[in-house]
Amino acid sequence: MQSQNIVIGRRYNGPPDSANGGYTAGLLARELNGPVQVRLVSPPPLETPLRLEADDLTASLFHDDALIATAAVCQLESSTPQCPDKQSILNAKGSYPNSHQHQLASCFVCGPARDPSDGLAIFPVAFDDYGVGSLWRPNQSVQDEAGQVPTEILWAALDCPGYFAHRQTERLMLLGSMSAEVFIRPKADQTFTVCGWQTKVDGRKFYSTTAIFDQQGLLCGKSEQIWFTLRTDNS
Repeated sequence: MQSQNIVIGRRYNGPPDSANGGYTAGLLARELNGPVQVRLVSPPPLETPLRLEADDLTASLFHDDALIATAAVCQLESSTPQCPDKQSILNAKGSYPNSHQHQLASCFVCGPARDPSDGLAIFPVAFDDYGVGSLWRPNQSVQDEAGQVPTEILWAALDCPGYFAHRQTERLMLLGSMSAEVFIRPKADQTFTVCGWQTKVDGRKFYSTTAIFDQQGLLCGKSEQIWFTLRTDNS
C-alpha cells in the first residue's frame, strides 16, 4: 500500500465548502487501471491535507482518520448510447438554470456563476426525451503539459450531466457513487460532447449513465452513477 498527501484546491468545489464529487473520484481513479468504482462516504474538504492510500486494486482517501472515499477496480454494466448530433444540442429547447435558479451555482463543473476561464462551463440541456448534453471545450488551465485532459478533469466532466439527466433541477441531489472508465485521454484542443441519460429511479436513488465523445464522435470515457436526494422531515 502506497500513501501520499494531497490537497484539493478551493477551485474544485461542488457544493461551496466541499469538493466536486467527480473530481475527487478521479483523483482516486488515476491511481488504478481500468474501470473504477468510487464510493463517496463524506464531503471531501477543500484546502485541507488529505491522505490517499492505494494498491493495485483499491484506493482510499482520508482526512486524518475519517474516511472520505473508497475506490476499487470494477466492471461497467451499462451500454452507451451513440453520440448525439451536435446540432441537436445547439437547437435544444430546454433552458439551463441561471445563477439564481441553480442549486450549486459555483460548482467547478456546471456552475453558471463561474467564470468560463475558471470552471469547466458544462451546461447540459435536454436534446431529446431521454438525454441531456453540452458541448465543452476545455480551457488551457485544465490541460496537462502535453495538452491532454487529465483523468480527474474527465471524471469531473462525467459527473454533473448525470444529475441533469434526471430533469430534477429544483431538487438538490448529491453523488453517492460513480463507476467510470477513461478509454483515452484526449488532446484538449477540440470541442467535446458531454451527455447524460437517466437509467433508473428507486425511491431516493437516481441512476445515471454519462459519456464524453471527442470531435469525431469517438467515446473517450463513460460512467455509471447513483445520486441521492437529501432526506426531509417527510421522507
